[in-house]
Amino acid sequence: MPAVLDPACAATVCVIGQLRAPGTGALRRVVTALLLDGERHILLDLAELTDLDAAGIGELVNVSNLMTAAGGTLQIVRPRTSVRRLLGEVDLLRVLEDTPNVNGR
Repeated sequence: MPAVLDPACAATVCVIGQLRAPGTGALRRVVTALLLDGERHILLDLAELTDLDAAGIGELVNVSNLMTAAGGTLQIVRPRTSVRRLLGEVDLLRVLEDTPNVNGR
């Protein structure tokens, strides 16, 4: 069973709206800035993510790879049912270590 990040020890990034081409680079820029600030543990709160396409899925993979290369961890929390289903279909839930909540929510 994967370790669950303690929200008190991780930066939380809320992904709001759609994660679709051509706007996927914003997530990578935010995560890169957090890495440059010394963060090594990031939670992606997907509660407000309404839709993603192949580019969005690719961006999640890219961000996960960035974190791994930096010796960090990335976990997703609170994805909507439709987003969870899509990530499960492409076998990313296992990679992104889906956790049930953030800050007790």
